Amino acid sequence: MAITIGTITKIHGMNAVIATSVATDQIRKDSIHADELRRNGFMKNDMQIQNDVLAELDREQNVITGTIGVEVHHGVVKLAGHVSDSAIKKNAELAAQRVDDVTSVLMDVDVTGAGTARDIARAPRVAQPR
Repeated sequence: MAITIGTITKIHGMNAVIATSVATDQIRKDSIHADELRRNGFMKNDMQIQNDVLAELDREQNVITGTIGVEVHHGVVKLAGHVSDSAIKKNAELAAQRVDDVTSVLMDVDVTGAGTARDIARAPRVAQPR
């Protein structure tokens, strides 16, 4: 299961609290499951998972090395950084999900390239000829 933090932060009022608690509950469940597997010797440790996710991101042709950071806690991977378009963001999420023993992926990746809502809002308005 992937949880996009960016979506949660844009929700206002009561919905944000509900979305955050649902995300937190899922992470807690994933973490407990990961602990059980790790105790039984069936799961990689967080450092191994982090290295595998970084290697998987390096294999992605459109992900520039160093633009996305990787943190892992009990199998839950957090990707954070800035990319130029939403396709790169999605490819990074899919790459992390492909790694064995990743229980969920949290996305804290901003899309800063041309075509984002922020760029469109800032673009100068040109009067159309009549």
